[in-house]
Order: sequence, then structure tokens, then C-alpha cells
Amino acid sequence: MGVLTAANGGLTGATGLSDREFALNEQFCLARTHAMSEATAITATIANMTEAQVESQCQGLKQVMAEQVAGIEGKDPLAVEGEVGRFLQGTGRPMDQLISAGKVCLGVGYRIDDADMALGSAVLLAGAGVMPYGEMVSHHLREGFGAPKAPAETSQMWMDMAMDAVADGATPMSGQSTERLAVLRAASAATGAPRAELPVFTTGD
Repeated sequence: MGVLTAANGGLTGATGLSDREFALNEQFCLARTHAMSEATAITATIANMTEAQVESQCQGLKQVMAEQVAGIEGKDPLAVEGEVGRFLQGTGRPMDQLISAGKVCLGVGYRIDDADMALGSAVLLAGAGVMPYGEMVSHHLREGFGAPKAPAETSQMWMDMAMDAVADGATPMSGQSTERLAVLRAASAATGAPRAELPVFTTGD
């Protein structure tokens, strides 16, 4: 992906976007990089924990979230958000701690190439009310990364929810700049192109 991006003269812009999937893949790659950087920054503030201990804690998060993620590709995104939110509230853990854990384990999941951990963390963050991270859920479901590929309308709904949250004033995901959002919206709009159909001609007979 990096080689193709460089060959194209840089990241795909929102203007004149012609390859929707390529543009979304570029943005997923960029978002993963930001997630890893964010996780590193948060981890640096955690006292008396080694990298291995952090990873072990994230393995626990993955196991806890497995039930919430199961079958997500066939579920309504709004229903998932609500179910996960209620589950998190039922844990009795402070929401800010859960959000920090989600951000750390999202980055750790990408660093160690654990798709299940990363997806579980993104779903946790969305359920915790940090809906801009729904972008990551959308990318996972679009590519079948950590879950089977979802119908296009399902992955798109996650993306729309994430972008709408930012438009409504939610704090953007790390690296979720105005430029990135413009590309994501342009690539999303490309899904609205009419599907080709076999022609049917009514004759005068």
C-alpha cells in the first residue's frame, strides 16, 4: 500500500477520487498508524507495567469483548452500540478507564497484528460513546479483518455514524483530520453510484 501511495504521488485526495477501495485502504492504513502512536503515548504514562504486561491485559480485553463482537457483521450497528454500552456500564468500571484501555489495546492489536483484539477495542470505544472510532469498525467489516465481511450497507453505516459524530462535535479519533474526513466522505459517496443492470426494452409488439 505504501509503495502504491508513493507511486501515486501521495495519499488520495477527496477531489477527483476514482478508486474508492484504494482510498479507503489508504485511510485504514493511516488510521492504524495513528492508533499505534496513540497507544504508545498512553502506555508511556502507565507506571510499573512492562510492554508484555500491557499486551497480556489487552489479551484479556479481547476475550471479554469476544461475545460482543461475535456476529457483528450481521447486526445493526446502532443495536451493537447500545448493547456494548449497556455491557460496559454493567462492568462497574469507570468509563474513562475503559476508554483508555480501548485506545491502548486498539494500537497494541495493530502492532502485534491481532485483528480480533483491534476490532474488539474499536467496538468497545464506539460502545463507550467515542463514536468516531466507529471508522475502525467500518474498515474491519469492509475488509473482513477480525470478522467476516459485512454487507456494504453495514460497514457504511458504521462509517456514517463515525463521521456524523465528528460533525456533531465529538472529539475526533487520533489523526482524524478534516482532510481525512473529506476523503472518507468522498469515498463513501462513491457507494451511491447506480448498479449496472441488464437493459429491458419494451417493444411495440
